[in-house]
Amino acid sequence: MIARAAESAATALGSRLQRQALWSAELLLIGVGLDLNLYPLLDGVRRTSGEVADAAGIDSRYAREWLEQQAVAGVVEVDPLTGGFGLPPGHANVLLEPGSSSYAVAACVRPLQGMFRLRAALARAYRSGTGLDAQLLGDFHGGELNTSLFRRDFLPWLLTALAATGRSVADVGSVVDIGCGTGESSFAMARGLPGASVLGVDVDGPALARAAIQRAGSEVGRRVRFVHADITEAEFPAADLVCILDMLHEAPDPLAVLSSARRLVSAGGAVVVLEPRAAEVFGPNGDDNERFLYCCSLLHCLPLARAADGAVEPTGAVLRPTTVRRLARAAGFTRSRTIELPQPPDGSRRHLNHRMYLLEES
Repeated sequence: MIARAAESAATALGSRLQRQALWSAELLLIGVGLDLNLYPLLDGVRRTSGEVADAAGIDSRYAREWLEQQAVAGVVEVDPLTGGFGLPPGHANVLLEPGSSSYAVAACVRPLQGMFRLRAALARAYRSGTGLDAQLLGDFHGGELNTSLFRRDFLPWLLTALAATGRSVADVGSVVDIGCGTGESSFAMARGLPGASVLGVDVDGPALARAAIQRAGSEVGRRVRFVHADITEAEFPAADLVCILDMLHEAPDPLAVLSSARRLVSAGGAVVVLEPRAAEVFGPNGDDNERFLYCCSLLHCLPLARAADGAVEPTGAVLRPTTVRRLARAAGFTRSRTIELPQPPDGSRRHLNHRMYLLEES
C-alpha cells in the first residue's frame, strides 16, 4: 500500500510539473509575440506565415514555427484551405485590448516576462533569422532528459529494430553513437550488446567530460570510448550499427548527419534514429506533447541549431515522419520504416514521446 501510494504521488507531481513547464513556455512565447507586435497582424484578417514575416520584419522560418505553435496551443486558428493564420473571435480582447474585462496580458503575461531572460534575445533572433548562443541557453536539459529511457526501455526497442532486419545481438560487433551526450545511450548499448565496441561521438565537450567520468566507473567502460568531434567532418571506421538518438532535430545540418551515418555504416548494417514523436501532420489545437515540442523547438532547438556556423535547414523539435523520410532519401537510404514495440499485456501504450526509425539500403 505504501509503495503504491508513493508511486501515485510521484506520478501526480511529475504530471503537474510537466503541465506547469508547458504553460510557462507557452506564456513566454505569447510574450515574444507581443514583443514582435505579431498579434495585431492577425486581428480580423488571415495571413500566411510569409505574409506575417514580411509585415512584422522577422525571419520567415521563425514566423512559421511560431504561428504553428500558437495554432497548436489554440491561441490562433488556421484556415486549412489557404494556410492563413488569424485570431479567433474574442482572443483580441485577451491579448490586445487593455480596456476589456478579459484582458490578461497585464496580469498573466507581463509579470512573468521579466523572469524569462531569453525574451529579448529571442525577439532579436526572430527578427534577424540567426540563433542563440549555447552559453545563453545554458544546459537546457541538464544532460538527463532521456536517462530513464536509455536505462530501461531503449534496449528492447533497439533489439526489436535489429530483429526487423534479420539481425541479432551476435551480429553487432561495432557501434557508433552519434551525438552521445553524457554517454547514457552508449553505456546502454554496451550492456545490451556484449560483443560490441561502442564509439560515442559529440561536439559537446562538457557532456563528454561527464561521460568520461561515468566510463571510469562502469563495468562496460573498457568497450566504450568517446571522441570530441563533428561527425560530418571526422573519419571513423565503418560500424555494424549507427545510432542517432534524439539529436537529429538539434543538428545544424541534419542531412549532413544522415549522410555521415550512411557513410559510416558497414554493408548490411543498420542505422537507427530516435526522435520526438511529433504528430504525422501539422494541425491546430494539438495535444500536450505536440504543444511541448513546439515550445522546445522555439525556445531551444531551432535557435541553437541556427546559431551554428554553416547551419542548413535545421528541423527544430517538431520533426515529423515525412521530414525524416525525405532527409533519409536525400542521404541515400532507400528504405525507412518506423519500429514499434509490441503493446504490453496491460494495454498501456509505450514510448508516447519518441518514435524510432530504421534506415537501410536495399
